Amino acid sequence: MRNAWHKKKWGIMKDIVRALGLITKGLLVDGRAEEPGAEKARAYLGRRDYAHAAEELKKAISSHPDDPEAHYDLGVALVRAGKLDDAMGSFVAAIKLDPGFAEAHYNLGVVFAKKGMLDDAIREYNRAARLRPDYAKAHFNLALALTNKGLHDHAKSELMAVGGIRRRQALEHYNRGVELAGRDEAILSMAEFREALRLDPGLYQAYNNIGAMLAHNGMIDRAVAEYGRGLSINPDDPELHFNMALALSAREDHGAALKELGEAVRLSPNFAEAHYSLGKTLAALDKLDWAVSEYKEALSLDPGLSMAYLDMGVALEESGDLEAAAGAYRDFIKSWKFEYGALWEFADRRLNDLEKAPASPPGPRSIYPTAAK
Repeated sequence: MRNAWHKKKWGIMKDIVRALGLITKGLLVDGRAEEPGAEKARAYLGRRDYAHAAEELKKAISSHPDDPEAHYDLGVALVRAGKLDDAMGSFVAAIKLDPGFAEAHYNLGVVFAKKGMLDDAIREYNRAARLRPDYAKAHFNLALALTNKGLHDHAKSELMAVGGIRRRQALEHYNRGVELAGRDEAILSMAEFREALRLDPGLYQAYNNIGAMLAHNGMIDRAVAEYGRGLSINPDDPELHFNMALALSAREDHGAALKELGEAVRLSPNFAEAHYSLGKTLAALDKLDWAVSEYKEALSLDPGLSMAYLDMGVALEESGDLEAAAGAYRDFIKSWKFEYGALWEFADRRLNDLEKAPASPPGPRSIYPTAAK
């Protein structure tokens, strides 16, 4: 009966954890971000030789008995060595020296929980969480202890706090990623987006940004995979569909790109760039009349989208409507805001050819520049 009740309690806990997208394996022991100052102790901890690390830390404490962090580090080494009673003494010593040492309260709670002293564990986790309200591990282990006490409503409240903390932390990393991307620091930016996703796997915008950086660097297949992960979370995001379409077009999968762009404009009918890209994709599939219709729609939404005039001119010329094509080239030349270049020269040349011999066949597609400089 006891085992059945334990399974029921843990089943409730797993349902809550699964809903929040959290993963854990038992109690979480918290070490400091920086290892102890003693070089030998750091080396032993790095090798997971906790017994020798503890010996080195004891030597450090004999030289600096009033250093709460030294006692704390010793406690962490002792926990990992399985010496719970000795670890308890070290954490208590750290707290006496620094009552506001949240990590020491937290790890003292871990020791109490491992020893089955749930009321004491709950008390220490609570103190850690009050000292550091954003301490996700403290809230999480508190939820575990509360669940084992049968206090499921309180446990759920703590887990919701964990979810909120993780989401806030995820947004901090996401925003840092955006800032780094703006400075062209792609590797650091991608690392921030990955950390954001670790904290909040539902942050689909991070997948979109990772995909955009991969596509920018020519890693199209990987970009498609990232966009796909984002769309599996939020299939109603028009920007994800749009960027997926651009990546698919880059590998000349125009049929799949057409589907993605159709979703983008369905979800966001005023998305001018999506209508423009839809026009380009339709032109690549030789659906010229439909392409012209999409170029016109893009321009009605954003008259400054100069490239739509140029591509519309090409589509109209290829479909045989030379007068309308000449008008589109004129509109492009008037609206082009940059210095003369390959695109402007192309439009000017096509316009001159049409004005001189309007009945002449259009020039080959190969003369159309593929990118602006």
